Amino acid sequence: MRIVQMNVRLREGGAAAIARSLHDELSELGHHSEILYGYARRGKRDAKEEQYAATQIGSPIRAIANIALHKAAGTDVVGPSRAKRQELLAKIRAADILHLHATHSYWLPLPILKEIVLQTETPIVWTAHDRWAVTGRCAIPGDCMRWLGGCGSCPELGAYPGARIDRTSSEFASRRFNMSAILNSRSSVAVACSPWLATDLERSGVFPELQVIPNSIDRVFYDAANAARRRPAHPSDFDDRYSLLFVNRDLRDPLKVNWSLLGRIADLPEVKLTIVGDNPPSDMPRSARWLPSIPDRVALAEEMVSHDGLIYTSQIETFSLVMAEAIHAGLKIHALPSEAASYMSGYGRVAIGATATDLAGELQHLVRHKDAQRSSAAGTPFQAGTMTSRYMQIYRDMADSRGN
Repeated sequence: MRIVQMNVRLREGGAAAIARSLHDELSELGHHSEILYGYARRGKRDAKEEQYAATQIGSPIRAIANIALHKAAGTDVVGPSRAKRQELLAKIRAADILHLHATHSYWLPLPILKEIVLQTETPIVWTAHDRWAVTGRCAIPGDCMRWLGGCGSCPELGAYPGARIDRTSSEFASRRFNMSAILNSRSSVAVACSPWLATDLERSGVFPELQVIPNSIDRVFYDAANAARRRPAHPSDFDDRYSLLFVNRDLRDPLKVNWSLLGRIADLPEVKLTIVGDNPPSDMPRSARWLPSIPDRVALAEEMVSHDGLIYTSQIETFSLVMAEAIHAGLKIHALPSEAASYMSGYGRVAIGATATDLAGELQHLVRHKDAQRSSAAGTPFQAGTMTSRYMQIYRDMADSRGN
């Protein structure tokens, strides 16, 4: 089969990671897979295009213009060039399946995507990785529930993707019109990456019916974690302290990073804390070890396996791949309350503290047991390959219905 995926980025963000994982596994199964993306950092082409049979449908100047105009207009304005639109149209027409991921944010205005898609008959799988589809502007509304009533009077215009003007009410209606036109124009399947995201999307009325397919750990990480766990302990591993890991790509995000809690944990004498992520604050706890983001999947797996537990403080994730990875690496998870933490508690060792004070208090009394049982992602819905198998079944059913 010929599968064409579309996502705004190739190597940044959770949706991009899932698209790449699908690409790798589809290619291993002998299918033709390619990824169409908008831009890399600073709007440029991604250096890993060849590895993922990827094509940039955009340009630096248009990405930069979209960022500027989005802030002024409250929505994406600038689309790809005429030549790039024709290239996109040709690739969609040639595909057996068009798999859409995150198409928003400074790349491809939804009316333009609709215009191109409606010139084809290619079946569509649309995976929602955030709540952009149900709001009038942002992708991560947090505690805001104004999208249930049509948005308008946006309380947080700075939420990604940021804007200076409030057009959420009109954009809310326009977004629903265009998405419905796309999904109702041919055979289509909508997918959410978690049950709680599916609930919100169904409440919106945009997606009449959704399947839930949890994200999977990629094969490279999965195999590397298995290999690291089989290695005998090194003398340096024997430390009486409980080793904790915190991972977040951008350490500036207040909705995902609770620095007050991390500071309290770092100061516990029974604990050694490693913080992984970019853009650390100048007042990061001195007693914590800091590492920049680890893009290498083998290196990340080995780093995880070398710890006893994971700290998780995000309140907004629609699926936590880092918790899935930590469970497979054998870590116990210590989390603040969230839908993601509650979900993962059904598959691994997850201790949820009612408050940051409770969580810090529990950690203070931990005694590290070197022979403590390690968890495993075997048999979970996010073990490597599970996600691809479920999408392949959807692809086959859609292709069969077309007589392919």
